[in-house]
Amino acid sequence: MGKFAAVAMKAAGIGWPNVGWQPPYGWSGDTIAATVNQNTAMGVGAFTAGIRLIAEDIASMPLIVYERLDKGKRRAPEHPAYQILHDTPNPEMTSMVFRETGVAHMYSWGNWYAEKELNDHGVPVRLWPLRPDRMTPEWKNGKRLYKYVLPDGSGVVLPANRVFHVPGWGFDGLIGYSRVTLMRRALEGAIVASEYGLRTLANDARPGVTIKHPQQIGAAAKKNIADSWDERHSGLSNAQRTAVLDEGMTIEETGFSPEDAQFLESKQWSLVEVAQGLRLAPHKLSDFTRATFSNIEEANIDHVVGTLGPPCVRIEQQADKDIIGDPRFFAEHLQDALLRGKTLDRYNAYRIASGGISWLNGDDIRERENMNPMPDGQGQVFLAPLASAPIDMLADAIVDRNGSTPTGAPR
Repeated sequence: MGKFAAVAMKAAGIGWPNVGWQPPYGWSGDTIAATVNQNTAMGVGAFTAGIRLIAEDIASMPLIVYERLDKGKRRAPEHPAYQILHDTPNPEMTSMVFRETGVAHMYSWGNWYAEKELNDHGVPVRLWPLRPDRMTPEWKNGKRLYKYVLPDGSGVVLPANRVFHVPGWGFDGLIGYSRVTLMRRALEGAIVASEYGLRTLANDARPGVTIKHPQQIGAAAKKNIADSWDERHSGLSNAQRTAVLDEGMTIEETGFSPEDAQFLESKQWSLVEVAQGLRLAPHKLSDFTRATFSNIEEANIDHVVGTLGPPCVRIEQQADKDIIGDPRFFAEHLQDALLRGKTLDRYNAYRIASGGISWLNGDDIRERENMNPMPDGQGQVFLAPLASAPIDMLADAIVDRNGSTPTGAPR
């Protein structure tokens, strides 16, 4: 069958390529990094925090393979895809690590690639992550191919059946847009604001200072006084040093300029723009300006439904198509844990669902609360309410499973 990307590197002992990102950008003189790319964007705190939040939230939800039944569904741990989606996609990674890496790639580069290692029957048995910046998908003779560059600079061509590819939002269904490219202006603004803040902190975050001399002095003397002051009092290492002035000179702090006063506002706006680009509520990036204790819970539910829902469906449908390949089975994220509300609200909901014409029994409720079933099938009983009635009529309702009246029942 030939050796492809991940399998070839493992067999040759090359070692797995760095599937993360390089160290953040550095400053070059008075200019920011020349371009904004996936590596420099990771130097923007809000962007990194947002991608990490989404990737960890999605990866922390179990991805389960189910079998469709005539009514309902059941977990299918015997299916080959269950192991690689729910537990360990390959011997080196857990499902959590593999999926958070893939989601981070999908949000930063726009695409999530992994090589499928197949058994002799063509069934996927392992998944190995591939770097999106080394991959080039293309159509050739009516077939989709993937050109991948190995760490040594050589290239391999992977057929479509060897690649698990989850494209993000894109223009042709083949390649997803890079969020970094779409958010370039917002990220540039955040980098500039960050650089300004670093410069302010490097000056001990102190406002401008005016030194007044009681007499008229020349330009050279003014320069010497200013240079001497800056040398002794600028920077964090010189903070809080005592100033000694001669010749009747006095100091007056001029305060922050309007541009300085707008620094925090610009940082706030950059955070909001990044949150919008990632479809996140600002409070998820620690901006609680408009958040209240009364709406945080609703916002968290909106986060699961609105922010995490679409990429979860994208991943599930791609797994159904490229890994499971059998319409009787399907993959689905278990979102119950993230959607759980306050304890009292949950218990009230359970009371309603298990009362009336109940559709939840005791074991159903205990499963949702991560508890074991009740012994001897006690939790399998569905309840129904009893209407108000004379007590002597209850004897007709209290019967055992054989239809006889239990001992001690009122007559």
